Amino acid sequence: MIKLDATTEVPSRPFTALRSTDDDLQVMEQMLDRLRRHIEELPRTTDDAERVTSRDDRFTDPSDRGIHRIVITDPGRVRERHDLIVVGFFGQARADVDHEPIVDLESALISDMAADANPLVYYNVHWPGVGWGNLVLFTDMDAKNGWGDDPRHAEAVERSPAHYHSIRLHVGDLPGGVVSRQAIELRRTRYFDFSGADPWTAVREIR
Repeated sequence: MIKLDATTEVPSRPFTALRSTDDDLQVMEQMLDRLRRHIEELPRTTDDAERVTSRDDRFTDPSDRGIHRIVITDPGRVRERHDLIVVGFFGQARADVDHEPIVDLESALISDMAADANPLVYYNVHWPGVGWGNLVLFTDMDAKNGWGDDPRHAEAVERSPAHYHSIRLHVGDLPGGVVSRQAIELRRTRYFDFSGADPWTAVREIR
């Protein structure tokens, strides 16, 4: 895998431009702000059995024409003040492909999230005609790495070249969690380019 430092540009791979990371981070912050407002709107309960009931909410936002899906495995825990690991996925989707199979695979994957309570939050947005963005929150790095072992997650990775021209995958930290009002701090970005005969991959260490 090619290793990039925090400022290296790759002109032959325009999707890796630093401005794209800045744009993605801005979208992630907007999603995080929408998540915070969504959590504030959820009913509160002191009953432990109800407190851990997972949420799966879907809505369309007229302001950005996005189709939003927010899955929270533990509404009580997501309100607690503790550091979280953040993953941001931005795929540049192919226009001439039926994306229904990978959407169905994603739905099957997140339908079981409540069993392990990780990810803590899975937030997906589809902007019709533009692509998909995911914001995923984990309690720690072990939880993040463990979720990648799910066979359906592995299958989704294998299917990616057929559905995307390229992908940016960001990993970072959210100090104090969702309720902290802190900004996301990116650690690194991984790049995947499927436009050629062989996939091209790189990682940029941001800090």
